[in-house]
Amino acid sequence: MMRTHVCTRCQASVGPEQHRCPECNARLGFVPELGMLCAFEDRGEAGWHPLGIGGIGTRLPCGYYGEHPICHWTVPADASDCFCESCRSVARTPRLSKPAQRQRWARFGRARRQLFIGLRQFGLLDAHGRVPGLPEPLFDVVDEASAGMGSTAVQAETPGPILVDLSRIDALSDRDLFQALRRAIGMRLCLARGAAIRPVATAADADRLVAEWEARWAMLDSRSADSAQGKPRMPGAAWRTAGPRALA
Repeated sequence: MMRTHVCTRCQASVGPEQHRCPECNARLGFVPELGMLCAFEDRGEAGWHPLGIGGIGTRLPCGYYGEHPICHWTVPADASDCFCESCRSVARTPRLSKPAQRQRWARFGRARRQLFIGLRQFGLLDAHGRVPGLPEPLFDVVDEASAGMGSTAVQAETPGPILVDLSRIDALSDRDLFQALRRAIGMRLCLARGAAIRPVATAADADRLVAEWEARWAMLDSRSADSAQGKPRMPGAAWRTAGPRALA
């Protein structure tokens, strides 16, 4: 369950993917370091200045902000990369000439951003928004059925980036797509040597660690549901200590 958001300028309720506040018309952008949607004043070349909240400095929209639209995340004004951590994790942008292709790409983006929110809450991202121990890019995409993928929309078993066949995600609900990405990252974390866990010796070890990874995400879903219902949200340090025991 996604947490609720409010405009930091006028306190109106806003959707998690909205680009403008429906009440005060302020620009909206997600700040992944805070895990929240913030209102901004767009000052052109001077960047985006936060409204109603301090301590985050000037921001810039992700390089994909508003395109089609694709992404509503922001990056620090002095960031070395114009793309947010979620968009940067994909090797390439597919063809987007047809409405169906743009819709699939947007769905993949929403699921991917949800994944990165969880990875950050687990403390699994470094200061640059990358997953230590996993090579970049994390994902690559095809936009037509790939014979090598069978009927699978998300393929993590082969070397290289996790492959997402956008032509096959129509058969998945938004939740199923997110869970497929989540399991793929979990498998890579459990199998990657030099990642945050010990090397996996057997297939049974991998199955056990992936099952534990999924159980911890279920805990995160429960916490998010509590937050959406107005219950206290676990602070950041506690999120990290509650993360997967195998990833500690």
